[in-house]
Amino acid sequence: MSLIDSATVENIEASALRLTLPSPTNPVSPPQIPDEAHGLALTADERRWLASLPPIKLGIDPDWAPIAYIDANGRPSGIVADYLAYISKSLGIRFALVKTKSWAETLSLAQSGQVDAAAPVNAPTGHGDDLLYSTPFITLPDVIVTRPHALPQGIVDLAGRRIVISDPSELPAQVLRQLPDADIAVATNAYHAMQEVAEGRADAYLGNAAIVDFNIRSYFPGALKIASPANIESRLTISINRRYERLVPIINNAIAAMPKMEQQRIRSRWLWPRYSVGLPWRTFELTLLGAAVILAIIIIAYIRLRHEVRQRRAVEHELADQLSFREALMESLPYPLAAKDSANRYIALNHAYETAFSVKREDLIGRTTLEALPVEPAWSKQIHAMSEQVQDQNRAHHAEVNLMDGDHKLRSWLYWMHPFQLPSGKPGGLLVTLVDVTTIRDAEQRARALDQRLRRVTSHLPVVVFELRHTPDGALRFPYVGGDTRAMWNLDALTMEADALTALSRVHPDDRPLIKTAVKYSALTMTPISIDFRCMSHGRERWIHTEATPQTEPDGTMFWSGVWSDVTHAKAQGEELARAKEAAEIAAASKSRFLATMSHEIRTPMNGIIGMLELLRHESLSTKQQRMLHMIGESAMTLMQILDDVLDFSKIDAGHLEIVTEPTDLRALVDGVSAMASTLAHDKGLVVRNSVSNQLAAELNVDGLRLRQILINLISNAIKFTENGEVGISISVFDQREACQRVHFTVHDTGIGIAPAQLQCLFAPFTQADTSIVRRFGGTGLGLAICKRLVELMHGFIHIESTPDFGTRVTVELDLDVQLQTRSTPLAGKHAHIASSDPALAAALCELLTPLGIIPAGAASQADIHFIDESRLEAIDNDKPAIGLTDAPTPTGYEISADGTCRLSHNPLMYSAVEALCLHVVGATPSAENDIRNLHVEYQTSGIQVLVVDDHPVNRLVIKAQLERLGYTAVAVSNGMDALRVLDDSDFALILTDCAMPEMDGYELTKRIRSREHRSRDTPIVALTASALPDEAIRCAEAGMDGLLIKPTTLAVLRDKLAHWIGISPCPTRPDSISSLAQHPSPEEGAYPPILIQGFVTETLKDIAFLQAAVADKNAVAAADRIHRIAGASKLFGSGALGDYGEKLAAQLRLGDLSGQEAALAVFCTKVEQLITRLNKARTSGE
Repeated sequence: MSLIDSATVENIEASALRLTLPSPTNPVSPPQIPDEAHGLALTADERRWLASLPPIKLGIDPDWAPIAYIDANGRPSGIVADYLAYISKSLGIRFALVKTKSWAETLSLAQSGQVDAAAPVNAPTGHGDDLLYSTPFITLPDVIVTRPHALPQGIVDLAGRRIVISDPSELPAQVLRQLPDADIAVATNAYHAMQEVAEGRADAYLGNAAIVDFNIRSYFPGALKIASPANIESRLTISINRRYERLVPIINNAIAAMPKMEQQRIRSRWLWPRYSVGLPWRTFELTLLGAAVILAIIIIAYIRLRHEVRQRRAVEHELADQLSFREALMESLPYPLAAKDSANRYIALNHAYETAFSVKREDLIGRTTLEALPVEPAWSKQIHAMSEQVQDQNRAHHAEVNLMDGDHKLRSWLYWMHPFQLPSGKPGGLLVTLVDVTTIRDAEQRARALDQRLRRVTSHLPVVVFELRHTPDGALRFPYVGGDTRAMWNLDALTMEADALTALSRVHPDDRPLIKTAVKYSALTMTPISIDFRCMSHGRERWIHTEATPQTEPDGTMFWSGVWSDVTHAKAQGEELARAKEAAEIAAASKSRFLATMSHEIRTPMNGIIGMLELLRHESLSTKQQRMLHMIGESAMTLMQILDDVLDFSKIDAGHLEIVTEPTDLRALVDGVSAMASTLAHDKGLVVRNSVSNQLAAELNVDGLRLRQILINLISNAIKFTENGEVGISISVFDQREACQRVHFTVHDTGIGIAPAQLQCLFAPFTQADTSIVRRFGGTGLGLAICKRLVELMHGFIHIESTPDFGTRVTVELDLDVQLQTRSTPLAGKHAHIASSDPALAAALCELLTPLGIIPAGAASQADIHFIDESRLEAIDNDKPAIGLTDAPTPTGYEISADGTCRLSHNPLMYSAVEALCLHVVGATPSAENDIRNLHVEYQTSGIQVLVVDDHPVNRLVIKAQLERLGYTAVAVSNGMDALRVLDDSDFALILTDCAMPEMDGYELTKRIRSREHRSRDTPIVALTASALPDEAIRCAEAGMDGLLIKPTTLAVLRDKLAHWIGISPCPTRPDSISSLAQHPSPEEGAYPPILIQGFVTETLKDIAFLQAAVADKNAVAAADRIHRIAGASKLFGSGALGDYGEKLAAQLRLGDLSGQEAALAVFCTKVEQLITRLNKARTSGE
């Protein structure tokens, strides 16, 4: 017979029915694998993914029968095992059991990720770990287990008792709140927990009904019984590690699709059997006898109880009246009030408390501050601690706290807590009162702030404020004086307030009558006082300016509120200004005389230069020489304009500058400006990008000279303030009318940019954005002022957009009359095809082709002219005229090599260059007005000696030839030791040295030379190296070198750099020198003398032999040195890729060893051999 009474059985069975638990009489059917017909639909992708999964490492509770346990054969068994078997067959996944000794060990492995899945796990109520959980596969009720004679009717009857559980998750928070005083213990498993109840060490056990039934029947028959339901449900799930996150929804679908028959089969197999209900007759008789005794006692007690009830009702009415009065009293008070019991639980609070903190009475009653959290958590914790302290010490306490009110505004509260006791003397709890003092504290804070502000203002004002009172009896006094009185009067404020006559005695005797007269007049007319007077302070005379306003009081007292300000410096400045005005007038006259002299002295030689250039243009010169001559003329005119800046500014100021408009080809104008500016830009490593709208008219009426001056100023500034990136000029047409165009000229850069606060002062004369800019970049700050004045004279606008560290855009907007819309050209009707990887370049080129009448071709086969990236020139059919697009700058903007290859530089892209190349490839002859002229500058280099230090013979020959071409006298040596010996006997204007050399390298040579010079650096030393690595320049500078040139270097770069470092000025180009340059092509132009080729081949073969020996000896440093020599020399013969490859390989060898570099060394040697073969063929054909 079961120990479960009939009422308990009914309750449990009802609970089971609600959870759809099966009847134990249902037949056990074999497992059925659900398919899509049962609702489980897997996509093809899910099936493939499931098939690819390895066995899922599974952990189960080894001792929780009949739900989960390990049977005698070591295999998982129970409800969990049947459900997992079904899931395994349904999804085609495999489980690998990980055996553990306890459920705690299983959970630990799951948390650490050593098992992939664990079951059964109670469904979590929050998020606290890294596991995912399936939907519950079964839900079972929990029951209360007691000894046979205990009679709890529900969980609330266990308050104050000792309760034992085997799983903490069996008691959720809402159940724990119903057991405030219960002693709850946790046993290792259900058996040990029930054993403690059976042996009397615990009053009750709370656990899963299935586990309880199994253990009572197996181990505790007659010793324990199921007393009642616990109204708690165990929702059992499967926990999954997050790395199998995708598996969770699939398992959920499998559980949801599980057939009802299969679920009933599993439950029928493991869950409750039928119980017999009833009591033994002996127990019934004893129970009946006890009931009779109890009934007699109840009757006697009832008679006595009726008397007590009547008395109790009277007392209850009286208590109800008192309670009603107490509640009315609490609700009538405007302050928040609350009462707590001895356990710090809220037992009462008024409406003001609810309103203040936006809480509800029912949410707080019966809960502590920590549980209810009526305010922010941190303060709730602190208030709870204060409440416990007050009750422990039985002493009132108050504090000021800052709490958020119901509107989430921080308010200041006085928090009072007072303990009270019950009539029995035991602690009853405490009363809490809060008073909102926010308004008071805000007023106090404002008062303090105003007081501090007044003191701060008056103590730091450059003036002294005062109030002067004049009573009817004639007495004078200062009720208030504030400010730095010590500096002005040499008196402190308190002294002046105590004795007004002491302050007035400091007034200069000659000025006292003035003050008396001013005071009397102000009192008579009620007008303000405004006078200057002198006072004696700090042993010297000071000027004081007074401003005071009069007012009267009912008793006739006059008072003035005013300020004193020290105007001593202003008086002195006035005298200085008078003297300065006189000096300025004299200086203005001197400036006029100077400007007149400058105009004459500068214009005379410049006019001669420009005139001679114009005569030279009529001589019989080649097309290239004509272009170069035009560039020289452009440069001369530019120099003339730059020198005219100062004169122009003077004329603008005087209103004497006139704007003269004439027909101007703006495309040619921009080409000229770009050609001049690109030299400076390329020297700094900048890229020049131009673009001109195809809508721009062929000729527009504008003062071309002044517009050119504006653009040169702007592009020069852009180059000056840009260290890397690009600069450029663009022309756009924004408004096209019949005879007028609104043209925007924009100069952009990627330079240092300008802060917004500094933009306003840029157009002021002799002003730059920051003094640090003057120190760093130089300049007078006059250029932008002139530009602005010139643009305004042209009735245009100029504005700047700039972002610090990103760059600047300066736009000039002009309305210009159209003189000639289009110009006839022999290229009209031709078709051009552009094949460039740079969309911006293709668009800019198309804009320049349209004015030439050239039509874009959709296909290459339809084109007369082909534009293609230089790297793809070899892929073009030689029969088709092609122009290579290159980023390499050229003086003329284009280049036609000896083999007929045409290259167009887009650094910058010039209209005249595009026109010239198009005419060339179609066989037309360019007109003189469309020639591209090269800007060529020469320097007076005759007699200047330069020392060349390089260990490679070919390098020495090339550099020496370049220097002699430029007019220098060159002396070449092979290493640093020889250079020091030569320096002992001769003086040189500059030293060009290689960095990596035997015996003594360039770095050590520089240090030796600098040590001889002591503090002064007399001789410029420039590194000439093939290494383009970023740290090379830093290493050269640290050694003491002045600059760095990367091999190979062009004549133009070498010419300009040497002139810069030596400090020589450019001189006009001579016709014979231009002819001479044309007759002697330089090495970088492709004409290599046979003697140079022979020298390179001989030395390189030696270097290869040394390299192979170093590799055999595993000497990485020696191998790197030889590779560096070969790479540097190869660049001189146009093999830049080989040189760069060699430099990178040498750098890698210096950082490590030769291991792993065999393939790279073989590739390098092969490339060197290919270069030698090509050069030998070139030498043979040249001879």
